[in-house]
Amino acid sequence: MEMVLDDNAISTMAKTSRLDDSRSLSEILDPDLFKKTTVLLQRYGFSKRVVESMKPWAAFTTLSLPPEQSGAPLDLLLMFEARRLRIPVFGLETVDEQIAVFDNLSFADEVELLRDAVCHYDEIQSDIEMMITHCLAQNLDALMQMALRYRSPLQDRFLEVLLWERNRRMVAKMVPHLIAGGTFIAIGALHLPGPGGVLDLLGKRGYTLEPIY
Repeated sequence: MEMVLDDNAISTMAKTSRLDDSRSLSEILDPDLFKKTTVLLQRYGFSKRVVESMKPWAAFTTLSLPPEQSGAPLDLLLMFEARRLRIPVFGLETVDEQIAVFDNLSFADEVELLRDAVCHYDEIQSDIEMMITHCLAQNLDALMQMALRYRSPLQDRFLEVLLWERNRRMVAKMVPHLIAGGTFIAIGALHLPGPGGVLDLLGKRGYTLEPIY
């Protein structure tokens, strides 16, 4: 898995996504942005009181998802099935490494990412539907093209830590398991394509890659 989603990981992620008691989101954002953020997050079941405690990156990542989701995430279902079959499960990242992707952003970058997510919320939701279509069609190149549609210095900095740095880290951690053999790896589709993607990095290490449908 990208990360083992056990109780400790879920608890840590929930805790670190909240601001400390010395400040609130309404104090960080301008009034108009806070109001719009609160209205949108209500679609996800968050009250204004809860929104006040969220870090800007937590609000941003939430708004980057569809508001109506049924069932458990796919990676969690895969983990449950592996454990039911008594198959060992390992993570390519620790919870601290994954949280650092967002927590190490500057506050200015966090707020700007949130502003983009709020201002372009409808377009983002439409993009999600299109990305699902590309994923079902197994079109990795189209997925990457969509991820690179809104290029800016901020987006480039964010993609560097969200994708490219994580790809290098995950490949380094998966290689020993690949050498051992019999390993199934489940990661997000955007980690796979493009120069610097997981498939590219594995190919440069001498692995032969073959799609299996």
